[in-house]
Amino acid sequence: MLIAMSVIIVAAAVCWKIYQADENSKAQPAVKTDCYPGLNLKQPQASYQLVRYVFEQGGDELTRKLAINWLDKQSRQGIPLDEQREKWLLDVLTANGHAGWGQEYRFWIFNSAFNVLQMGKEQEKFTRFLQKLALDDSEKTMRLYALQHLELQRSAGNLDGALADEIKKNLQELTSKQGSQTAGTALAMLIKWDGSETPPDPELVSLALGLVKDSERPVDIRVTAIHTVGDEALATARVLAFDTTQPTMVRKAAIACIGRHGSAADMAKLKSLKGASFRITQATRPAIQLIRKRLSNKSGAEPIPF
Repeated sequence: MLIAMSVIIVAAAVCWKIYQADENSKAQPAVKTDCYPGLNLKQPQASYQLVRYVFEQGGDELTRKLAINWLDKQSRQGIPLDEQREKWLLDVLTANGHAGWGQEYRFWIFNSAFNVLQMGKEQEKFTRFLQKLALDDSEKTMRLYALQHLELQRSAGNLDGALADEIKKNLQELTSKQGSQTAGTALAMLIKWDGSETPPDPELVSLALGLVKDSERPVDIRVTAIHTVGDEALATARVLAFDTTQPTMVRKAAIACIGRHGSAADMAKLKSLKGASFRITQATRPAIQLIRKRLSNKSGAEPIPF
């Protein structure tokens, strides 16, 4: 009887070890590094093969960081990927990266990959991918990254023709759409669409001022709109800066606009805000200094009268 019980106990122990080993193998599947020539996971180094490993297998904290280091080095040194590697990178990005990544890491490595792809040959395919992200990605941060990289493509001369017209229409829709979280960035892109030296379209200026005044819009979008149209927002800024019902960030943006484009009369009015909240008072000091500096610079542009 004792012998039988011993056999049962030993068998149970063996079965438990087998179960545990099986569960561990499920949790951490073995990786065949044969698919990644030269990759040494015991002493990982930043390399293209490591980037492949991280995109395809997920990687760990160290290898993920090294993958980004390699991508950043490529873009920093201006080294484009060859055709095969560029195609692979676009494909794995389109597949949304690895399911095991956290969202923050996805933002980080996608942005680094975008920087590399800005130098590539597959610009239309890259643009289409950025367009999809900008319009459809569930995360605001990723949509903003995509828009910023579309802007880089435009400024670098890699976005023109019919596709540029299509992207411009998308931006107009994002700017006009109530509830759009990226309206401010889209507006800024439209204002600079043909270069910062080109005067903005009056319709865009009108749209921007509408965003500035719209209390239903998110504060960050209203602030971006103020900064985007510059002196065109001055008349509106002169009202918002002194409106105590407005969010502090909107008032601060309005004060900054007055500082950049206002006159001596504005300086006197800004001084009247000294008794306001600390954050508002803090914003008035550099604004007053800017106006004073501009007034003392006789060769500078004339400020816009109140």
